[in-house]
Amino acid sequence: AERFLNAWQLATRHIEEIAAAEQRKTDSAQAENELQAAIHILETTLADYQGQADFDAPALAAVMKTQEVRWEVAAALHTPAAALQQRHAQVSAGLARLAALLADWQQDQPAATAALEALAHDAPDDAEKATAYATLTRLRERYATYALPLPQLLTQAVAQDAGTALTPTAHDANSPSANNAKTVDTTELQRWMDELDGHLDAGRSREATRLWRRLQEKARVAHWHPARMTALGERMRELKSWAGFAVLPKKEALLANMQALADAHTLDPEDKADRIRNLQAEWKALGVVDSAVEQPLWEQFKAASDTAYEPCRLHFAAQRELRQKNLAQRVVLCEQLEAYRDALSSRPDADVDWKNHDAIMKTARSEWQLLIPVERRDATVVQERFNHVLKALEARLRDHQNTVAAAKQALVAKAQTLVNSNDLRAACDSTRQLQVEWKALGQAHPKADRQLWQDFRNACDAVFARREADFNARQQARTEVLQQAQALVAALEALAAEGQPARAGEAARLEESFSALALPREDAGPLRQRIQQAQKHYETTLREYNAAQQRQRLNTLLEAWRAVAACEQTPDTAPPALDDLPASVRQALQGRLARLPQAASAPLDATAPSDHEAQLHTALLDMEIGLDQPSPPGHENSRRERLMARLQEKGLRGKQTFDVAAALAALLAIGPLTVAMTEASVPRLEALLKAVPQRDGSRLY
Repeated sequence: AERFLNAWQLATRHIEEIAAAEQRKTDSAQAENELQAAIHILETTLADYQGQADFDAPALAAVMKTQEVRWEVAAALHTPAAALQQRHAQVSAGLARLAALLADWQQDQPAATAALEALAHDAPDDAEKATAYATLTRLRERYATYALPLPQLLTQAVAQDAGTALTPTAHDANSPSANNAKTVDTTELQRWMDELDGHLDAGRSREATRLWRRLQEKARVAHWHPARMTALGERMRELKSWAGFAVLPKKEALLANMQALADAHTLDPEDKADRIRNLQAEWKALGVVDSAVEQPLWEQFKAASDTAYEPCRLHFAAQRELRQKNLAQRVVLCEQLEAYRDALSSRPDADVDWKNHDAIMKTARSEWQLLIPVERRDATVVQERFNHVLKALEARLRDHQNTVAAAKQALVAKAQTLVNSNDLRAACDSTRQLQVEWKALGQAHPKADRQLWQDFRNACDAVFARREADFNARQQARTEVLQQAQALVAALEALAAEGQPARAGEAARLEESFSALALPREDAGPLRQRIQQAQKHYETTLREYNAAQQRQRLNTLLEAWRAVAACEQTPDTAPPALDDLPASVRQALQGRLARLPQAASAPLDATAPSDHEAQLHTALLDMEIGLDQPSPPGHENSRRERLMARLQEKGLRGKQTFDVAAALAALLAIGPLTVAMTEASVPRLEALLKAVPQRDGSRLY
């Protein structure tokens, strides 16, 4: 597959190169034809001027301009041969002289007309007639310098002799010949003589011979034999003699050149045909001096011309076939474009692929340019047909482009209004939507589209520039918030490391300040995790401190309870310090100490049960039931009985809430108690007091 692809690409490039070479060859041949045609038209235009008064000077200028442009365009594609360039230079110089002659004659014609009118009538004196002759002579000599046929008015004047011009030759005025001559208009004969004089001066034997024969016949019929005719006849014989001497070698050389062309088989047909035409033109320009001698040469020259032209004929036949084929393909291209135009007329703009539409027109123009050469007589109609359908397609494209331009102008206006919008996020979203709509609209005319796009882009850039500035501001604010949050986290982490419970308020304020910050989503997680860890660390430290304080207070309470029992059993014992205890606990224990004088007279028996012990047991059961704590083993029945009693009491009194502080104060107020009873109840009381903070956050001891 790779080998095939490489070979296919190589063959394709080779075909393209061959086609390009053939196209260049075709263009060169067509350009050479254009050069020949331009030369032919210029030479024909120059030859058409024979002094006529109605020769169109503006038309001459138009022909010179158009053919000069044609020559320049063709010369850019194909370098003309040296002979062709020389012909072009000669004919261009001749036409330039002709244009100057016509421009000067427009000013001198009134003077020539007045002089001829003066000569046509009997002048009042010889001086006026001499002036008229002098005027005509001066004009004739001046216009002879152009090396072109004289204006017809000047050919009517004979400047050789002012006394004999425009009059019959020396005959008797009363003779019949003189009478006939007076009735003949010699204006045309005088003009012919002037032309013959010009041909003789230029050595144009062929034109001179033809005109001399016409002039002799006309003069014979008119019985008009001026002295100038004799001089012209002498010059004719002299020219013919010299022409016979010079023309024959030239024609033999032309024959040799033509035979060489017949044997040249490698020449380009176009170049060969051009050379054949040049040789034939040179042969024709030499004219015929002695037909008996020149006829065999002519027959050989004609045969050699036919032989040399045969390959050219085949080539031009192939060119004609190619032109017909190109013409047929141009017609097919027009039909395809017309079918596309007709189908397009019923389709709305939204259903048209405008990029493909533009590509179709470009491809059509390119293919049209490649379909050359074409016959000129047929190319005009097809060209007009092609121009018409292409103009319709271009008009449809322009209408669409105008519609797109109007829609894009509206988008530009909308984008410009968004620049100063207060809702920047909505403005950015709307700008993006406008960009999508812009892209969907397609292309307007390139020049208008570039300007519209610049305006639209400036407006969009202004909106997004505001967004960028706002983003930078928010980034700055985000950075500041992150810095504040990091500072708060660091402060709380330092506070947690110190572990000072007295600064709990400061820790709470740090947490509140951190919670009040609007943290960025991507940065909030790690910071919150850090501050939660610091918070947990601080709470752990605080719990440990509170637990230690609670244990200390519990121990203080139990020691005070034991000390009060010891004072009740041994009145001489110093009473404990109760100032650090809560008021309810302190009052309960102080109440027992206040009863010491009564108990001192009858110390308690350490082994005998008492009512105080039963009260203590009941108070402990009430607290265990109220705090939902288990009772020691062996007290299940007592607990069950006490629970039933409490339920009965609640049933009679209604629903009551268990008051832990009151129950504890009542329990501590029971006394006097023996040390043994107190020590036996310490574990139960300690278990209850440890459960109190889990039920009530207030300080009970």
